[in-house]
Amino acid sequence: SVMASILKVNTIQDATNSTTALSIDSSGRVAQPQKPSITVEMTQNGYTNVANDGVIPFNNVLFNSGGLGSSFDTSTYKLTVPIAGVYLMTFFALVESSENNVDVSFFQDSTRIGRLYQSSNRGISGSMTVVASVGNTLYFKNSVGATRGFYGNNNTTDRYTNASITLL
Repeated sequence: SVMASILKVNTIQDATNSTTALSIDSSGRVAQPQKPSITVEMTQNGYTNVANDGVIPFNNVLFNSGGLGSSFDTSTYKLTVPIAGVYLMTFFALVESSENNVDVSFFQDSTRIGRLYQSSNRGISGSMTVVASVGNTLYFKNSVGATRGFYGNNNTTDRYTNASITLL
């Protein structure tokens, strides 16, 4: 025989600090306010030249939740994974108009796990998922074979080069 039960709750919290981990509203929509997620950006005004095989210099944490802000190093431009799981990595950039080809790679530790390529266009964007373990590093590199200028801006309405990493 099959046993079935219904659990009726509106909120799930941790036992120690009463931090809300999950909420369900009356329509059945689920909110996860502590879901680990981070968005980083380049705030250098103008174009920053990034050498071939150079890490894209995301020097500012724009948004973070679930503890990922303290896991991102704004001097190495890498996220050290604090929680094992499947992560969504997204990347957006504007490059100098004189650049013919743009090639950006997604890295996990020292291994390229994905690649974006664009020819004859100033914008490049893409996303991918990756299974990561605690302690892995996730980051983005210029991999076109030459130096490329990536556009940064400290104006809050003009965020041209940024990336997000979210635990799914």
